[in-house]
Amino acid sequence: MIQFILAIFVIAGILIGSLRYLDYYTLHGEEITVPELIGMDKKDLKEYLTEKNLKYNIIDSSFVLDVSVGSVLGQNPAPLSKVKKDRTIYITVNAANPPFVPLPLLTDKSLRQAKSIIENVGLKLGQLIYIPDQCVNCVLAQRINNRELQKDTSIPKGTVIDLILGQGLSDEKILVPLLINLTREEAIEKLKSSYLNIGAELYDDSVFDDEDSASARVFAQYPSYDIQSWIQMGSSVDVEFTMNNNKIDTNTVIIDTSKIAYPDFE
Repeated sequence: MIQFILAIFVIAGILIGSLRYLDYYTLHGEEITVPELIGMDKKDLKEYLTEKNLKYNIIDSSFVLDVSVGSVLGQNPAPLSKVKKDRTIYITVNAANPPFVPLPLLTDKSLRQAKSIIENVGLKLGQLIYIPDQCVNCVLAQRINNRELQKDTSIPKGTVIDLILGQGLSDEKILVPLLINLTREEAIEKLKSSYLNIGAELYDDSVFDDEDSASARVFAQYPSYDIQSWIQMGSSVDVEFTMNNNKIDTNTVIIDTSKIAYPDFE
């Protein structure tokens, strides 16, 4: 009987010891929160993750325009996930070189169609250059770095394509759009939709670096926005940017273009 009781104690001791060892070995109850790595430079990952008792492995790369080379684009597990010590985080980074895409043939397309095609294949719409032609806003030619190129050519993703467009046979003009309080990207998009280009870009002393310039907003434009501001299609509008919201007049009255009679420029 005593031997039986001793055997039970021995077995119980072994089980308890095994469970404690297993808890220790698997770090039971000890979890690490996965940090946000998106946007970090890959060269900073080792030191940063080592301090957090985590590892990493770069398994893929992709190319995203306007993102610095080597920046983290994706991670698995996701940020805020709970993992064990020494867990490997699998990383996707931004590639150094853009992939090549076939040059789309845009000739004879409308500006709206050409713009959609350019953006869908990962290219950028550049200058809109108007010349007299009876087909208004029809693409007559396409240029890259002042060279006219046609199909059967591959170009890097993100390449800027300038379009030669028909202006019509009359002196057709456009009402200057309101750009005040827009970012650079928003201003360019609005100008393009009005068949115009961005001209000189000036920044006041509140803009210190590239990050500021991306988020700065227009506080002045030339020509200004009013009922008299009609300019030829393909013209440029100069803009000034600031980070100082006090310089931005947001009380401009929007012109109701539906009630405007088109001026006689002849």
